Amino acid sequence: LLAKLGAEVYAVEEQADLLAVARTAATDGAIHWIEGPLSAGAPKAAPFDRIVIDGAIETLPDAITAQLSENGRIVAAWREGNVSRLVQGVKAGGTIAIRAFADMDVAPLPGFA
Repeated sequence: LLAKLGAEVYAVEEQADLLAVARTAATDGAIHWIEGPLSAGAPKAAPFDRIVIDGAIETLPDAITAQLSENGRIVAAWREGNVSRLVQGVKAGGTIAIRAFADMDVAPLPGFA
């Protein structure tokens, strides 16, 4: 959807079978598929103005934080126990300030515990 709206997208997937399905389903040239650990992000393509983490995380790895540009925004689902909260954040002065805006049931992502 983001690519169809004109964004250049870097999508990371660590499972080869899911990556193969994704490449077949979304052939838009604006999507750059990267195979590797989700929690590592796409450091060679950074910095990013926007980062969308499509799944619940318990921690935000420093590797992902470092890839967000100054004044960049991040959206994710933050897992606290059995509750997932949709959060958004902005990076300012090298720090990301995150605030929750909704509760939602979101599947946890591997590598973000």
